[in-house]
Amino acid sequence: MNGIKRVLATATCGAALTAAALAAGAGTASAQPVNCNQLPMGVAGLSLCFEGFGEHRLVMDCVREVFPQFGGSSHGFTTVRVEGPWMPVGMPSFATCFGESGWLPIHQQLATETRGPQ
Repeated sequence: MNGIKRVLATATCGAALTAAALAAGAGTASAQPVNCNQLPMGVAGLSLCFEGFGEHRLVMDCVREVFPQFGGSSHGFTTVRVEGPWMPVGMPSFATCFGESGWLPIHQQLATETRGPQ
């Protein structure tokens, strides 16, 4: 009877240690910021993440030059990527489309990049 109790206790302890190791691994895998939002603000934008650990930054594609296309009112354009500073969760990352080379104050797309704790 004592042998059965010992085997059951060992198996239970092993299962508990395995579950704890899996939970710890899952915690580190989801350490990057989550629940992030972007807010366009005319010629600028910001991103803000509310949960997780690590850092985030705003990434914007800004229009660099516009040129007319033949046969219609649509225009072609080239863009330049602008990145805000890496910020911790709970602090905003801000970027603007104004540049030294005279970029047009138009943004095309906003996104948030994230990375785990450094």
